[in-house]
Amino acid sequence: MSDLDLLACALHVGGGYTFQNCPWKPRLYFEYNFATGDDDPTDGDIGTFQNLFPSNHNKYGVMDLFARQNLSSPDVRFRVQPIKQVTLETAFYSLLASQHQ
Repeated sequence: MSDLDLLACALHVGGGYTFQNCPWKPRLYFEYNFATGDDDPTDGDIGTFQNLFPSNHNKYGVMDLFARQNLSSPDVRFRVQPIKQVTLETAFYSLLASQHQ
């Protein structure tokens, strides 16, 4: 395997906005995670992102059925704070894998 070329990448981007002048201070947050996969395993190149030191449990579950490779994952979150000691948050994650390995 040492003669294969590796060309892979991963991307994480996110941003949100907190409505400070509203009751409960609602916050809307968007996030996107992407990692490449290999579209042709016979071409002498590796296109799959290698997650060397993974800590994926908070996003992909403790069973490790998914990893940050061959992945497109949009995320939307909404948070409110009805009182200072209580914060409520809901999140939607979508794990979209391509057909490539």
